[in-house]
Amino acid sequence: MNSFTEFKLFLILFLCFSQVNAQPGALSVENQSLPAQEPASHSSAVDMSHHRMSPIQEDLIRSGSGSASFKTIGTSYNILTTITVGQNQVSWSEELESVIFVHRHNDGTPGGSGGLSFDISTDGGDSWTTNVSLSPDYNAGSIPANQGNRYPSAVLYNPTGNTIPDAAYVSAAGPALDSSSGLWGLVFRNSARTDGSLVSEDYSKEAPEYEYFPYGMTESADGSIWYISTIYNGTGNAANDSLNGAKFKLWKGVFNSSSNEFDWTKVATLRPDYFMYTGTSGVTNRYNTFNYNMAFSPDGQIGYAVIIGGALSGLSTGLSPKPIIYKSTDAGNSWNLLPDYNFASLPALGDFLIGSDQGEGPVLPYFTSVDVVVDQDGRLHIASEVNSRFSSSTDPDSLYFIYLANVQPVSALYHLTTTNGTDWTASTLDTVRLQNGSIPLAGSTPIRVVPGVQISRSQDGSKIFFTWSDSDINIVLFNDLPDVLGRGYDVSSGEYTFISNFTKSTGFEGVAFFPTLAPTINESGASHDYELPVVFSIPGADGGDPAQFIYVQGIGFDEGDFGLLAPLPVAGFTYTYPGYGGTVMFSNTSTNANNYIWDFGDGLPLSGLTNPSHTFPASGSYEVCLTAQNLGGNNTFCQEIDLLSVGIGQAQWAEQLLIGPNPTAHVLQIRSNQSTETLIQVYDMLGRLAMPAQRFSGSIELVVSDLPIGTYRLVLKQDDQVYSRSISILR
Repeated sequence: MNSFTEFKLFLILFLCFSQVNAQPGALSVENQSLPAQEPASHSSAVDMSHHRMSPIQEDLIRSGSGSASFKTIGTSYNILTTITVGQNQVSWSEELESVIFVHRHNDGTPGGSGGLSFDISTDGGDSWTTNVSLSPDYNAGSIPANQGNRYPSAVLYNPTGNTIPDAAYVSAAGPALDSSSGLWGLVFRNSARTDGSLVSEDYSKEAPEYEYFPYGMTESADGSIWYISTIYNGTGNAANDSLNGAKFKLWKGVFNSSSNEFDWTKVATLRPDYFMYTGTSGVTNRYNTFNYNMAFSPDGQIGYAVIIGGALSGLSTGLSPKPIIYKSTDAGNSWNLLPDYNFASLPALGDFLIGSDQGEGPVLPYFTSVDVVVDQDGRLHIASEVNSRFSSSTDPDSLYFIYLANVQPVSALYHLTTTNGTDWTASTLDTVRLQNGSIPLAGSTPIRVVPGVQISRSQDGSKIFFTWSDSDINIVLFNDLPDVLGRGYDVSSGEYTFISNFTKSTGFEGVAFFPTLAPTINESGASHDYELPVVFSIPGADGGDPAQFIYVQGIGFDEGDFGLLAPLPVAGFTYTYPGYGGTVMFSNTSTNANNYIWDFGDGLPLSGLTNPSHTFPASGSYEVCLTAQNLGGNNTFCQEIDLLSVGIGQAQWAEQLLIGPNPTAHVLQIRSNQSTETLIQVYDMLGRLAMPAQRFSGSIELVVSDLPIGTYRLVLKQDDQVYSRSISILR
């Protein structure tokens, strides 16, 4: 049994035991999202949720992807490198047909768990080079200020005019621990050429406003690279305006062809107007959930920075964490705050959320994770999990509590759009029924397994795509055995695709943790019009154990999938014909179908069976057609079947053959008064050849000692004549 199977079995047994005491119904639970330090306090970004599709959607899901190919790529010392939604760890280059994945470096690499690596494929994901170092100086111990790099993001940058994949660059950024304090505050901005040369390492901080967690790392149309980060001082002192979330910094990196590295400039500082409250310790805090992201339109002119927090203006409509939006219309040079919005007014959010104060108060949407893209029209698209805030009170003890239940959907994954902050739309991607999963972490709080919804777009911004993780509600109550799910959206028509489960019914079903999706997708793949570059993680039995990363190649959607309630079926069948008589047995190989119509081409009634058998009236060729159907449409597959000597030759041969004994135990004797060579075959009742065919002239003793007891069909063929009869084997 391999380690993946052992871990999956461990989870099933653990969950079966732990769920004995699980109680249905609405509960309140504290929900805060703050990645923790390591090694001092291993933890995950905390998002309280539950996840499962609605019953209607469950009927329409497509399981697995026949074109999917799973590539084993790098590893890391532990799973604490892929667990936050704000990271962009996969980057796809359409012009180079290349893809990278950045992570804390491979298990066993010098320098310990705080080093950085990237994995790269320059042939569209077919083959990979893994563990290319992004931190050789850190690995060697020559960066004393840095206690360890964490949660990386990266962009695969292609210099203007370059056509050689090995001459592109990887630019990575993320948080690091400051050795002087053991706290967050450093940021790494490292880069390297994709062949592993020309590595540049930059570990910096803007004291006293130490930087915290670069997210939303993305490339704009002019080749500049951007990310958004907030600040951290670790003191809890509000007076110096440097608490988490007080400011958000937008950084821009420009490639320097002379130094072969990136020059970084702080372009803007954003200051959201938060609701302020005094906690029980007497420290003044901002109502912020520590989730934020940014993206640009395909032409690079329009950008959005999205911060999830409790805006002071929200007091008039009900205070809860929600998107605070800044927009740029001049390629990121200036940024303006969009109007506050009452998201409870959107019908889609009201469909699944519970009113606050035991369901008696107003609906207060509680946004947690956030990922963003911008479409061809400059419109912002947000993917987020939204919970129900438990209480409308502004008391500090009530601010972060949400409803938790496993009886009905009380939260959902949403797709929201806007251009100006007043024209919001919202649609449900999937309802949330399962509670968060968990991965044990020795000596610390377990790592939470959240849906982690991510969003991406086509190169031109005409299509939007989503991925998230989900477990089978028929097996578990928690998201502990996750698969990778996805869906697409057409910007012009407003049509969605069905939900597709990309790992179900594959060798990676139930072990696809923390899937991460590239900001732009692959439109040059061989399997689909739009292929989704996704990497997921397989943790060890403990979150501190080495983790394996898997790249999924060939999953996605086709142009015709948009607007379908279900994936188009693909009809197909095989058949078994023993070479005699008129009865043929059919085996249905159709996919994505739930209804079938068989036309046997002989004028006899149609059949609606899944795997029918059919007796044809006479010899000849028949075109048999199977139509497979579902809510998305239908598809027909036909093939010709040739039947020989149906209904003829039996009487003549009966006079010329002696066959016995019948029944028999070990030997069957066959004699013919003709000297013509005869082919003899023995079939079981399912039409399968039960023993090798033999030829004889005059007579033969057929040894059947190895055949199981039962009834068989004996077939003798001579030129164009066929004779058959049943024989029984008894012992």
